[in-house]
Amino acid sequence: MKSYWNRFKAYRVFSPDKSFFQLGIVWFTFTIIFITSIILIFGITTTENYTGCMSANCFETFITSYKLPMGVLSLLIPFGAIYAAQHRSELTIAQITSAESQNNFINYYKHLEEFKAHLENNGVIGECQNYRSTHFRFFQNSRGGDYKISADSQKVIRLKLSKIYKGFRTLENYSVSKFEGDETNAINHVTQEVMKIRAMINELLHYFQLSNDKLDNENDHNEKVMSGRFKMDALVKSTKQYIKLLKYITDFCHDYRQPPSMNALSDIEVESQGYLTSDAKFYFNLVDCGEDGNTIVIKPSTIKTSSEVFSPTITLGQIKY
Repeated sequence: MKSYWNRFKAYRVFSPDKSFFQLGIVWFTFTIIFITSIILIFGITTTENYTGCMSANCFETFITSYKLPMGVLSLLIPFGAIYAAQHRSELTIAQITSAESQNNFINYYKHLEEFKAHLENNGVIGECQNYRSTHFRFFQNSRGGDYKISADSQKVIRLKLSKIYKGFRTLENYSVSKFEGDETNAINHVTQEVMKIRAMINELLHYFQLSNDKLDNENDHNEKVMSGRFKMDALVKSTKQYIKLLKYITDFCHDYRQPPSMNALSDIEVESQGYLTSDAKFYFNLVDCGEDGNTIVIKPSTIKTSSEVFSPTITLGQIKY
């Protein structure tokens, strides 16, 4: 029954684009009622063989005999009232929809201009390939009046940042002890993880239409790795800059809750023993964001002296305070 009603509404029989007497359903209903009344009148007149008479008795006989066709004809009043009310309702809905659409249009461009001003104030508008495209990527439903970061964009941010976070954690756990006497295997494992991190960063930037000029192109990066000139701090520096850029942009939406991995990666630092070699060790100041990189892990705090604060003791694969 519901599907039939939806089909009926889809035909727009009470279209607000037409006047009341231009509606097809009005003419159809009125025509059926008129024809039915005329047929009944004709049938009664020919059957009873009436002649002309203007007396009170004749008038009373007319009312009694033609009660049915007049009753059918009187249906024009309720049907007309119902159709008129429905048509007015459609007109009101159309006016409200038009006003909402106009407001959404105005608010969308206001939101877009405020987004542009936010980027300019933070000095990052030059990092966008096109600020309109970047705005659309973050606020995909803004044309409809929804100015929150879209669910799809939030999912992309969570997944990519989680993989980048895990990548740095994996690099931190690699050490010469795992690849003793096998320099090629050690470098290959680290290199593969670095490539994964670079790929995640590139995918994140491409999705949000952001420039990736702070990352070496693929050929330059590979050449540095092969020649032993790659340094981890270069990757950390570019990662930190891009995550901070993402953080600046998402700050525009006050309702958005930034994942813990975003805050951790925006402050990432590395203590590295030189270039990428088989005996290289990498230690990052990443806070614990759980296995998925998006969970705040609260650990029991301990009282530290002033000399102990920010004076980490380096151990293999982790930082202990």
